[in-house]
Formats: sequence, C-alpha cells, structure tokens
Amino acid sequence: QLITDATYCSPVQSHRLAHLVFQKTQGNPFFIKEFLQSLYDEKLLYFSMPTLQLESTYQTFFHPEGKKIQKPQWQWDLEEIRKHKITENVVELLTAKIRRLRAETQQILLLAACIGNHFILKTLTIISEKLPREIMASLREAMVENLILPVVGNGHQLMNPGFKIPTTSEISEDFMNHFSDAYLSTREYMFAHERIRQAAYSLIPHAPKQAVHQRVGQLLLQHTAPEQQAEKIFDIVNQLNLGMELIDTQERRDKLAELNLLAGQRAKAATAYEPAFNYFNIAYKLIGEEGWARHYKLTLAVTIEAAESAYLCFKFEQAETLVEQVLRQAPSLFDKVKAYEIRMQAYKAQNRHVEAVELGLLVLTLLGIRFPKRFIQTTQQFAQLMTRIALMGKNIESLGELPEMSRADMLVAMRILLSISPSVYAIRPQLLPSIIFKRILLSLKYGNAIESIPAYASYGYLLCETDIEKGYQFGQLAIRLLHQFNTKGLKARVFQIVYGVINHHKEHLNTTLKPLLEAHQDGLETGNFEYAAFSAMTYIVHAYFAGKELSQLHQEITTYHAIFLQLKQKTFLPITQIYHQTILNLIGQETTDELTIATPPIRLIGKAYHEEQMLPQHLQAQERGLVFRVYLQKLILCYLFRAFQEAFDNAVLSEQYLEAVIGSLLVPIFHFYDSLARLARYSTVAETEQKTLLKKVLANQKKMKQWAKHAPMNYLHKFYLVEAEIARVLRQESEACICYERAVDLARQHEYLYEEALCLEIAGRFHLDKGQIRVAQVFLRDAHHAYLRWGALAKTKDLENKYPEFFVQNHPLTTMECTVCPSNTTLRSLPDFGATRQYVATDLDLNSVLKASQIITGEIQLKPLLEKLMKVVVENAGAQNGFLLLKQQGNWLIEAKINMLLHEPGQLSMERIEVLQSAPLKEEKIPTRIIYYVARTKTSIVLSDATNDSRFLQDIYIIKKKPKSVLCMPLINQTYISGILYLENNLMTGAFTPDRLEMLNLLSAQIAISIENARLYANLEEKVKERTQAIETKNRELVQLNTELVKLNQDKNEFLGIAAHDLKNPLLAIQGSAELIRIAFDDFSKEEIIEFAGMIETSSQRMFELIKNLLDVNAIESGKMNISLGQVDLLPVLQSLVEGYLQRSLEKNITLNLLFLEEMYLAYVDENTVRQIFDNLISNAIKYSPFNQSINIRLYQDKQSVYCAIQDQGPGLDGKDQEKLFGKFARLTPQPTGNEHSTGLGLFIVKKLVEEMSGRVWCESELNKGSRFVVEFPIQKVK
Repeated sequence: QLITDATYCSPVQSHRLAHLVFQKTQGNPFFIKEFLQSLYDEKLLYFSMPTLQLESTYQTFFHPEGKKIQKPQWQWDLEEIRKHKITENVVELLTAKIRRLRAETQQILLLAACIGNHFILKTLTIISEKLPREIMASLREAMVENLILPVVGNGHQLMNPGFKIPTTSEISEDFMNHFSDAYLSTREYMFAHERIRQAAYSLIPHAPKQAVHQRVGQLLLQHTAPEQQAEKIFDIVNQLNLGMELIDTQERRDKLAELNLLAGQRAKAATAYEPAFNYFNIAYKLIGEEGWARHYKLTLAVTIEAAESAYLCFKFEQAETLVEQVLRQAPSLFDKVKAYEIRMQAYKAQNRHVEAVELGLLVLTLLGIRFPKRFIQTTQQFAQLMTRIALMGKNIESLGELPEMSRADMLVAMRILLSISPSVYAIRPQLLPSIIFKRILLSLKYGNAIESIPAYASYGYLLCETDIEKGYQFGQLAIRLLHQFNTKGLKARVFQIVYGVINHHKEHLNTTLKPLLEAHQDGLETGNFEYAAFSAMTYIVHAYFAGKELSQLHQEITTYHAIFLQLKQKTFLPITQIYHQTILNLIGQETTDELTIATPPIRLIGKAYHEEQMLPQHLQAQERGLVFRVYLQKLILCYLFRAFQEAFDNAVLSEQYLEAVIGSLLVPIFHFYDSLARLARYSTVAETEQKTLLKKVLANQKKMKQWAKHAPMNYLHKFYLVEAEIARVLRQESEACICYERAVDLARQHEYLYEEALCLEIAGRFHLDKGQIRVAQVFLRDAHHAYLRWGALAKTKDLENKYPEFFVQNHPLTTMECTVCPSNTTLRSLPDFGATRQYVATDLDLNSVLKASQIITGEIQLKPLLEKLMKVVVENAGAQNGFLLLKQQGNWLIEAKINMLLHEPGQLSMERIEVLQSAPLKEEKIPTRIIYYVARTKTSIVLSDATNDSRFLQDIYIIKKKPKSVLCMPLINQTYISGILYLENNLMTGAFTPDRLEMLNLLSAQIAISIENARLYANLEEKVKERTQAIETKNRELVQLNTELVKLNQDKNEFLGIAAHDLKNPLLAIQGSAELIRIAFDDFSKEEIIEFAGMIETSSQRMFELIKNLLDVNAIESGKMNISLGQVDLLPVLQSLVEGYLQRSLEKNITLNLLFLEEMYLAYVDENTVRQIFDNLISNAIKYSPFNQSINIRLYQDKQSVYCAIQDQGPGLDGKDQEKLFGKFARLTPQPTGNEHSTGLGLFIVKKLVEEMSGRVWCESELNKGSRFVVEFPIQKVK
C-alpha cells in the first residue's frame, strides 16, 4: 500500500516493485526511504507527466475544460534496476551519499559521528577547534540533504517570538550574524537516523579511529571545568575508552580508571546497572593486578563497585571472584566489610540463607558482637529485658531525635544486622528477636543510623505479640523517619515491615496493598531487588487472604513470577508458587470438569507447585517458613473441601513451624483454621480428646479476641465464626445462631468476600443438621454466590455436587417446617438474604419471614415494638388496615392500629400508626364477633369476602363498613393466647392467600414472645425505676462520705502501681543477669560478664534512688521530715555540688557555670535539705540538656530572700507539661538526652521540701528555648 500510494498507481502495477523494495529493506521505513531516494538519484525511478488527449486507453481524469488526459504517475524499469545491482546495505547507500558532500562537511559529520547520535555545537567546536558559525556553515549541506536535524525543545529556543529554531533554509550568514558564538554553541543537533551516524562513522579508517576518540576525549576533558566533570562524565569516558589501547603509561591508565569509576557510580545511581558494571570492569582492567600495591584506595573502590554491580546484574560468579579479590588483598576488617555484605546479598538472592547467616554472624563476631551458638531462651529474655530497660522513660516520638551514630564499627554492625535479618527470619526465626533487640540497643547507646529506621519497625512487629498499640506506634515512627531523612533504598524494606507485619493488627488488610506495591516499585528503582520481591510476595499473600478475585490474582502472580525470575530472587519464588497452586486448585484448573467428593483439590500438585517434590527440599534446606506455608495452605484446602481429618493433621504439622512467620498475617490465619479444624472433628472423637480439642480452641480464641479488639475489621468475624462452632459442638443452638449471623454480617460489612462465603457455608451446614432445610438452602445459596464472585469455581462445583437439591431450579423441598431458632430464643441481626432472593424456588417468601423476624426480635421496648410489628405485618400480608388487641385484666383492648393510605391510585405507601391507646372494643370500629370467635376457638379466620360469610353477617362493623378481605389470627405463646391480630383489605377480595397466612403463622409465635418480653420488660423497668429512686437517695449520702476515701485509695494504688513498675524492671535486670551468669557462664566472654556486672550495679543504683525518693515522699506526706532550720550560706553548698557534677557533665560535653557577685548568701534553711533540693535541680538540668550545651547556676538576693536560678538549654516545656511539672510521678513530654533514668518524683520532692522551709519554687519555660528553675528561700525565720 505504501508503494502504491507513493507511486500514484494501482496495486497491480506496483506489486513487483513493492516486492523488490521489501526484499531490499525488510519493510524498515527509513531503509525504504533511502532505497527509493537512491533509485531516484540513479534515474531508475522518475516522474512522468501526461500529455493531453481526447481518447485514452489508460487511466484518465477530466481536465477543467472537459478533455480527458492520462493520469500522472511514477515510472520505473525493474530490469534496469536489477542490472544496476543497487546494494541491499543501507549503510553503503548512505556512505555514498555522504561521500558526495563537500570535504569540510564530511569532516564535521565524521567528528559528530564519534560523539554520538545527539551532539551540541559546543562539543564540535572543542574537538574540531573551529568557531560555531564555521561549523554551522559546514553543516548546512548535511541539513539540506536531511542527514542531520536541529533538536527542538531543548530549552535554548529564542525568547523573541519573532525568531524560530533554525531550520535548513535558515542557516545562513544573515541568520548566524544575529547571534553570538556563545549562543550558537548551545545549539543541539541529531542525526536523522542511527544508520546515518553509522555510515558517517564507517568512513573513518579503522586505524585512526582510536586516535580520533582519544583526541576527542582529551579535548572534552580539558575543556570541562572540574565542577562540571560529573555531568559530562559519560561523554568524556566513552570517548577515552574507545581509544584506551593507545594509552602508553600506567599513570594515564590509572587516571582513566578514576574517570570510569566516577562514570560507573553515576550509572549505578541511575539504576543503569549493566553500563555501570561495564565502566567498573574497564577500570578494573586498566588498574591491573599491581594496582593493590600501587594505588590501593582506587583499586579497592573499583573492585568493590565492580563486585556490587556484578551482583546487581545477577553475574554471581563474577561478583564472587571480585569479592574474593578484596578479601585476599584488603588488610583491615573495615575494608573487607563491604565485600562481605555483597557476598551475603548474593547468597540471599540464590536462596543460600544458611551461608548468609553464618557469614553475617562471623562478621559481627569480628566487630565484637556475639550471639550464642545455640539458642538459649534466657539469653533472649535478657536481651528483651535490657531493651525494655533502655527504653524506660523514653517517649517513642523522641527516639527520632537521638543524636546521629558516628562510630564506624557500630555503623557497620547496624548494616550487617539489617542485612542478615531476612535470612534469619527464613531459617532461624528464634534468633530474630535477639537480632532486633541488639539493633535497638545499639541505636539507643550510640545514636541513630539510617538502619535504625527499619530496626524500630522490626521492634514494632515484635511488640505486636504483647502490646499491639505500642508496636503500631513504633511502625508509625519508622514511617515518619523514612519521610524525614534521606533514606534512598530503605522505603521498600520499611514498608515491607510496617505494612507487611504490623498494620494488619490495626488497619484493614486492604489498606496494606497499595503501600506494598509502592515498596515493590521502590525496590526496583533503587536496586533493592530482595525487598522488591519480598514486598510483591507479601502483596500476593495479603491480596489472597483479603479475598481478591482469584482469576485476577492468578494473572498478577504470573507477572510477579516472571519478575522474580528476572531479578534472580529465588527465595520468594516457591512462596508465590504455593499460593499460585492454591489458587489454581480453587479456580478449578487442576481438577477434572466433573469434580467429585472423592477427588477434592486438597493437594498442592499441579502446574505451579508439586508438594511431593518440593516439600522434602524445603525440609532439607531448613526453610521453615516455606514448610509452614505448605502445611497451612493444605490445612485451608482440606477444611474448605470438608477433609476434616486431613485438615487437623496439617494443623498439627503447621504449628511446629509457626515461629517462622512471627508477626505476619499468617499467625491469626493459622489459629483461625486450627480452631475450625479441631471443632470439625469434635463429634468424632472420645470425650477425653474432646476436652483437649476444646482447650486448644479456647486458647486460640483468647488470642483472636485480642487481635479482634485492635483490628475488628480483620478478625472479629473470624472470632464469631469460631464462637458459633464452639456453641454448635456444645449444643448451645441459640448462641450458635447469633454468632453465625454476626460472623456473616461482619465479614460482609468489612468486604471479606471469601470468608463471608465460608461463614455462610458453615452456617448452612448447621441449619441443615438441625433439619431447617429452607434456612439452610438460603445460607448455602448465598455461600455459592459468594464463592462464585470470588472466582472459586472448584468450590461452587463442590457445593453443587454436595447439595444438588439446592441448586436445581424448582426442586421440591422435603419439608414445610421452617423454624429459624428455638422459640424461647431472641434472635439478633439476621443476615441480609436479598442477594439470593431470586434463587428461592418456593411460593413462600422465606426471606420476608426472616427479615420480619429480625425486625420483630430487634426491639425490647413495647411502643417501638408495636409500631414496627404493625408495619411489618401489614406490608407482608398485603393488608390495608390492621389492629392488635392485647388482653388486660380479662378485657381485650386495642393497643395498636395502622391504616395504610392511598398515595396514588391503587398504591398503598403511606401509613398512620397509633399505639398504646388501650381503646376498648366498639362494634362500629372493629368486627367484635370475629374477634371473640378467634379468642374463643384459638383458630385463625381468613375471609375472602367478609360480606358473604353467613357466620358474621349480623356483625355491625361488617354491615356498616362492608370489608372485603379479612384475616384474624390469635397470637399464642405456650398454649396461652396473649393477643389477636386483625387485618383487612378493602381494595380486593381474596387478598389473604394461604401462603400469606402460612407466613403469619410462622411469625405468630415470635410476635407473641416479643410482645410478652416487652411487657415484662416494661413492668420490670417501672419497678427498677421505683427501686432506683429509693436507692439513689441513700446512695447520695454514701457517695458523699466515700468520695474522699476513694480519692485516697486511688492515690495509694497509683503510687504503689508506679513504684512497683519502676522497681520491677531493674530488679528483673539484676535477676536476669545473675541467672545468665549462673547457667551460661561458659558461653560468654570476660567482657560480657563484666557488662552483666555493670548492668547489675546500674540497676541496683536505680532501685536505691527510687527507694530513697519513695521514703522521702512518705516522710513528707506523714510529716516525719527531720528539718532543722538555721542560717546557712548557700554558696559553698552549690560550689560543692557543681564540683561533684563536673565528671557527669563532661560525659555530655556540658559546661556548668556558677554565677555570683557576693561572698555570702545566707538563708534560713536546713543545710542537708537544701543540698538535696539543689542536687535534684542540677541533676535534672544535666539530664535534660542536649550534648555540647551549657547550664548557668546564678545566686542573687534582695532584702528578704535568697534566690538560686538554674537555666538549661533543653527542649523546654509547653503549658500542659508545666501544669503537671511538680506532680507525683509526673511523666513529661521531654525525655533525658543521654539514656538517663527518671523516677518522676524528684520535682515533687523539691517542691514539698522547699515549702517545708517556707520557700517557693517555680519554673519559667518556653518550648524549644530551655527552662529556668528558680528557688526562693527566706533570709530570716518566717513567723
């Protein structure tokens, strides 16, 4: 078609030429253009104009004068074209075209071809040593021939709208004279096609090419300012590398190696890992083996970079060779550390976790950080305790304000601890908490490193095991610090921890999906392929358990599987394969079309995964997390397809590996299915085993209740489903009903489609076992519909095979009885069955019965109950008017009345309801004969046309009102008639069909029960009200007397609780240290034993300080302080204290300044007490002051008082903190800045002691401006 349109002829005529052109060009548009141009230049293709004629045997068109003329067209001769043997190589065609240009144009094009496809005039001016206008003049001919084009949109367009970017016709002397050489040198051009550049480049003889490139590179280097070198590094290095064989001195080779190192680093930063590796590899070869002795730093840097880029390019063998070079040549541990880290990364990428962990622990040992060779529970408990003690008194938010870690060895240790954590999680999960505790302790002791951010996140997910709120706060701290600091490459890791293992404890699982995808993308962009894969894997797991549609998830897993292969991240492949196979089982791709009960898809064997082949490999490789996932998915599949014994067996196996997924979503998922599997086999085992099963389920439920408390949107429906199953096995049928309903409602409310289906199915089986077939049918049909929406076609087929009678249209049901729950049970919130109403195949509207029952049972107060009851009954029965009569003291009274009003002709839509009027029966208002007949016979009456029924023709109401359809029925509860329901419809005869009567019969018992309960409740409420008034009168007296006692008791409990808490932690530290030394003495070095002894000493000092403060408080409040007042000079007291605090202040590089103008400052105080006051205030000032600050202590006096003002440069206090500053056990926002401890009693004691000596103390403070504590003492005795 292209040739036909271009030559302006028919497809038949152009066919042979088109075939020839395709043979020569293979359809490439640029090649076609150049080939046709060469034909035209050789005059083998030419344009023929027609001659005017009146008749034509060829194609014709009409001239404006009406004459026919031959159509103009292109002409060619195929035989002539073949004779000339036009080349098929487009480069040869272009070369010939370039050779026809002027010599100076050719020269500039050849230089431009050396630069690349794009080039700036400035670069050409450097390497050609010509002026920009001379070069532009030389390029004019090339532009005319469309060999090069100006680049538009590069930011250098003329600001004057009257001028345009230069085009072919505009490169003239006049145009160029408009602008300076400086401007013209910024112009950018490009070859019209890469093949044109290749053609120009091919004209350079082979031998001089290297010299040309070397000269170009040197000129670019010489003319590039040092500060611009990094920006132009690729242009320079690419040229020099092409000419590097001509370098004849090692000094110049080393210089080029440095440039390649810089280029490689720039490329790596841009995630161009393959080019980066090439630059580093060239640098490595340029330096040579002798580089280690000649230029050690450069050689080390190049080898490390080359090894890391080789790893990033998945060249693991080359990376290992380079790492080995570093380890063999580097003399110090710090020079080797990066090589060790690269080796660990490569091990992890190849799924060699055992080797990664062993190597990481070895490096940590070299850094002085040791972990026991064998797991010791006490050791881990001690590490946990030390972490808790180190965090005591610290606000979580303040951890982000710790000073920056500066010790090189600790920075390395933090990197190694972070690096091995994923592998530890995979194969030695019991060691992971100790790793995390160590990372937190190092951060608290030496300051924050970048690696502290994921450490806080990891500590958060450990805390979620015992304190979900605090764990969540640590996760949020990590997210805030991630945004606060420049943490390139850490987002994927931190997001994986926070959104992968923390946030499901507090937020809906669906909210984790988007951040996990962000983490995946960040990992790809920053080269953190391990966590890019990790995050994608976690996304798959969360999406699966959140109930994402299975076919869509199947496609996503296929995509991520390909990415994992491309990234060489073998660790996560089997995990995704396990879930992929589970999904394939559920959507029916691994089963036959005719699924039978004998062949449920409960084995993970198929296209994605083969458990019989893979599981032994996981066990051998100690991949505990993978083993757990296999058994868990088998547990779930077995339970779904009712293989309950196999489900229980897999639950037992799963639990042995549960610690391998600590903190993850899989932990509550396991406990959920473990409970369901145990309860499913409860009825099949002996009584003794039943107790064991139930005990384990109750333990699971205790945990699930805690999870549901913090994240009800994720776990509350799971909790209630298990509660329902517990009630089922204990035969508490009414409780089971309620819990099934709540489980279904909650799963639907929180959009857990898959678990909604599961709840519905289990509830359906329960009702089926009770013989409640109609209810069971509704539940099971809803379950089928939910499974279908989820995409679990194998499960829908399974239900159809198991319950064919429920899934065949109009299948007759075997019973007409429909008891929802026992009659003495009050139902709560029945599920909404509207979604499957179309499936019910009987005339009886079962859904309406259930909804009506729900509404009726949902009220306990009589008035709203009667209002709702009348509305529901009238709407469902199709009545126009209705009355409810209740018996009181032997008389029937009208207690509720409803009239449906005509809103539009034939439509009843508005109602008027009156309740609790206690109106007596009047013949003109209600057919009393019918009422008394029903009351006497306790049977229902349905009249299709009341005016034609001989039994009631004499009734005054019927004579007067002439009602058409009438229904009157008794409400019976345990043989006692408690009410009568009268309904009528005056719009039509026969309105009350037998089906509607049956529906009301089903509701009548529930109505009677609800009314009776409401009346009892009303009576009880009245009695309670009377009794309450009497009790309240007496209580007022007791409350008044008790208030002070309660306040004193609360103070006592708070005092003891805080004191016990603050004493417990140091006591535990002492106990833990002593126990560790006793049972594992041989496992620790001398330095570690000394560290434990120091911990005991520090903890003892803390206990002593707290006990002393507690005794002081007790003495103050009991009035037993021994204070002896007299004239005391405060100056020597302060001088002594300042001297004593010099060493402690030097530890934080704080300067203590004692300022005074006089020689004596006498005050009427007790010397020991005033020393204690000043000691406390100076200690607090040091404790809360940042490092490298000063504290001013100033003494001054007037005629009545002596003042001591202590001014620090700490964080200051806001209004709220100042209000509680001098309170007992005050916990303030500011935290000590150097890991010091605070009891919260110091300032309370200070204030009490000052006031005991008739003094005053106050604080002047502003946030972020420090605090000034002032103490005032009288000079003379106060009367």
